[in-house]
Amino acid sequence: MPSLVGEQTWGMEITDEGQRNYTLKSLVVGDVTDGPLTIANCPGLPLIGDYWQYGSDIDVWAFRTPYCKITQVQENEPNIFWQVEHKFSTAPRARCQDFPVENPLLEPDRVGGTFVKYTKQDPTDKNGKPILNSSKQLIRGPIVEFDKSNANVWIEQNVTDLQLPLVTQYMDRVNSVPMWGLSPRMVKLSGFNWSRVLFGSCFYFFVRTFEFDIDFNTFDRVGVDEGTKVLRGKWEKTGQNYTKPWKWVLDDNPAPNPNNLMDYIPYIDPLGGTEPTLLNGAGVPAENENDVGTISIEHYKEANFFEFGLPVIFG
Repeated sequence: MPSLVGEQTWGMEITDEGQRNYTLKSLVVGDVTDGPLTIANCPGLPLIGDYWQYGSDIDVWAFRTPYCKITQVQENEPNIFWQVEHKFSTAPRARCQDFPVENPLLEPDRVGGTFVKYTKQDPTDKNGKPILNSSKQLIRGPIVEFDKSNANVWIEQNVTDLQLPLVTQYMDRVNSVPMWGLSPRMVKLSGFNWSRVLFGSCFYFFVRTFEFDIDFNTFDRVGVDEGTKVLRGKWEKTGQNYTKPWKWVLDDNPAPNPNNLMDYIPYIDPLGGTEPTLLNGAGVPAENENDVGTISIEHYKEANFFEFGLPVIFG
C-alpha cells in the first residue's frame, strides 16, 4: 500500500474576482507495481471537499476540487516515488452540475444540527446558590424544574468500514480532547444509525450517522451538598449575644478522618431534629447560604471521536 511522505510545495493565486486558488504537491512512495490510480487513493491525501489546512495555514472556505495530477518523480525507469498535485478553491461550484461524483466514498460528510428541549430539576439559582425556603431548607419539586436546551449535531458519512465495535465502545462517552471549539467533556455521542448500500451492481458501502449532544456546562453533574450524616463532632454555643448560638465543632481526640466512613455520625440538630442538613462540602453542617458546598460527579468516560474521521471544524 502506498504511503504519504509529506507535502513538497504549495502556492496560492487570487483571481480578479477575489477567489483564492491553492495548489498542493505531495510526495507519495509506493511499490514498483503501483500505478497512478493506486497512488491517487493513498491514505492521508486530501479528499474531494476537504478544506485547506496545512501547517498554520487554514482557509475553511477553500475546498479541494476533483482536479488531481499524478506524475512519476523520475521517468523512463522503475520508480516508487510519485508527485500528486491537488487544487483547492474558494470559487463556488455547482457540484451536481459541474461534475459527477462517481465514487460515493469521495462524498464529503453531511453535517446538520438542532436544539433539543427538556426539563431538569435544578435547586440552584442563576449564581449557583441553593434555592432555599424561608426556613433555610432546600426547595424541591416542580417549582425548581426548568426548561433546558442542548445543542444536537449529526454527521453522516459514507464508509467501507462501519467500525461498529469501536462505536459501541464509545457510545455515551464524552470528548477527551477539544472538539469544534468546545472544551473536553462538552460533547457526548448519544446516537448512531447505519445502513448498508449497494452501489452499482457489486459494490457495497455503509452510510453511518453519528448524533452528538452538546452541553456547554459539560455533562458532569453538580449538586448541592446535603446529607443525614456529618463528621464526628458536637454542637457548641458561641458568642455572647447568641446571634450565631450554635457551631459544629469536630472532635479533636482523636480527630475524625474524612476518608473513614466510621467517622461519620447521624446528624442531629441542636434541638434534636434529624432532618437532612445542608453541608459545606467537607462533611460539616453549613453555617449559612454562602457556606453551602457542592458535589461534582463525573459519570461519563471519555473518548477521542476524531478516530472516526469526523470534520475538525464546521465551515
